[in-house]
Amino acid sequence: MKGAGGTMKCTVAFLFQIMIWSGFKLAEWLSDHDPVIFTAALFIIFLFIAFALAKSIVHSLRAASVVTVLSLAVYGLVEVSFSKLIF
Repeated sequence: MKGAGGTMKCTVAFLFQIMIWSGFKLAEWLSDHDPVIFTAALFIIFLFIAFALAKSIVHSLRAASVVTVLSLAVYGLVEVSFSKLIF
């Protein structure tokens, strides 16, 4: 994505994906006693939703992939940071 419009689209996709990952954390918390395979399936479903949303916003497979990986990395870092801070 080139230009300011592409950067703005990537930023919007990133923010929506952070909301999706927050929804994943809520769903994971609500299904706390489920087996790990169901949590993995839930993760894959949320990953697909996040990627599809980014693809529909930025209209580029490569940019959607980068935004999805970046948002997942940021979410993971925040998750680890808060878990170490609280416990």
